[in-house]
Amino acid sequence: MSPAIPSCLPPQPPPQLLSLTNPLSSNRGIVQALGTEYFKKAKGTVTAIAEVDISKLVVPVGQETNKVVVKTNIYNSGKELLATTTAEWSLRRKK
Repeated sequence: MSPAIPSCLPPQPPPQLLSLTNPLSSNRGIVQALGTEYFKKAKGTVTAIAEVDISKLVVPVGQETNKVVVKTNIYNSGKELLATTTAEWSLRRKK
């Protein structure tokens, strides 16, 4: 049984607020691992929804790096799960 697409997504902040509060602006990152699991053939329009724990986007004080896993589910227009992609990022503070 495929998980359903969330019926509504959280509202996005205006671009000017995003640039002021974006925790990635003080970090740099590199993808350490990337993988995709395919469940169904894609036909027509697809929608990708990424899931990330925003609190992990900041490298804690006293810590050199932080690992962050970003999971992205890809759905078709019938809201069926087609694939899941997982990216493991290594974040480091900009010098």
